[in-house]
Amino acid sequence: MTDKIKLVIVEDQQMVRDSLIKSIGEDPEFTIVGDTGNAGEALALCRDVRPDIILMDVCTENDESGITAARDIKTHMPEVKVVIMTGMMELRFIELSKAAGADSFIYKNINLNEMISILKGTSQGYSTYPMAKPISMDSKLFDLTKREQEILLLMCGGQSRKEIADSLNLAESSVKSYISNILSKTGFNSTAKLVVHVISNGYLNPKIN
Repeated sequence: MTDKIKLVIVEDQQMVRDSLIKSIGEDPEFTIVGDTGNAGEALALCRDVRPDIILMDVCTENDESGITAARDIKTHMPEVKVVIMTGMMELRFIELSKAAGADSFIYKNINLNEMISILKGTSQGYSTYPMAKPISMDSKLFDLTKREQEILLLMCGGQSRKEIADSLNLAESSVKSYISNILSKTGFNSTAKLVVHVISNGYLNPKIN
């Protein structure tokens, strides 16, 4: 009989953590060997229970970073697979997780079956990160000019209007006008909603030349 996949869960919201423990624990291929709400305890917990894989939230109790914990675990226990999860649609978390050595990255809006599939794949040595799709793949939503795409990309990267203006050598008033056009074309009434939609649906081209 194949050994079960030993999993540790790091999630600061008790209700979410309990739900993950129950749901994933019902899969016959997994055994939950530990859990905590604080990423600062993750390395010590891993040393104690020796998991195959750890599922860890980006932001946890006491402002402890799951990404920092991932780096520590991969440094001291590289054999442990690390899957970072977050409910915040921020691009920087993806790149930071890669830099920390995390094996996979998921958003919390995926369904349970998909999460379990990614956990199993990661435990077998596969890496999963959100795929970026060119904005032009959905022309009905994103009939944007090249400049508007550049500005949208910077918006998704968390830059302010002033920072975008500096990056593209434009007047801030021009950036404001471009953003108004982007919102008009895409049908959104706020940049925050647009950015979340773009990132969560993968409508992002990381290289706009």
